[in-house]
Amino acid sequence: MKIALFLPVLLAASCSAVQPELSSLEMQELQARVLDSDKRTVFNASVSVLQDAGYVVRNADFDTGLITAAGETQNNTSLFGILASTTSSIQTTASVFVEPWEFHDTRIRVSFVEAYRSSGQYGQSTSSDSTIFTADVYRNFYQQLDKAIFVRNGTGGR
Repeated sequence: MKIALFLPVLLAASCSAVQPELSSLEMQELQARVLDSDKRTVFNASVSVLQDAGYVVRNADFDTGLITAAGETQNNTSLFGILASTTSSIQTTASVFVEPWEFHDTRIRVSFVEAYRSSGQYGQSTSSDSTIFTADVYRNFYQQLDKAIFVRNGTGGR
């Protein structure tokens, strides 16, 4: 059910053609939060939320606080692409950084990136990456994370 809530927001974000120009501070405001929980709980809950959303966790290193994950690859080949013997795809990746913060809080920063890939019949290929700056994507991630932390704290699971 969480996948059904999380993925449409990411797909809608992929439809936006122009990404806004944000300052470094604006990006951090969108992507980062300080949470009233310990690092272990936030780290484990982050992995769980990404998995619930359909991501495959590629790396999760508690010591460094870094989590990387990849979503499903979506085939984006059009009818013209089929006729021209080209293929294209989009894949959303996530990177999360979790660190201890003041008192017993934890700071987390997540970024979602869409990777566009295309290839032609003669071996040529192109690729580009675009960071997602849609507020709803991050708001939804943090809502799911808050729920996961609440459940972990309520059940004693860390």
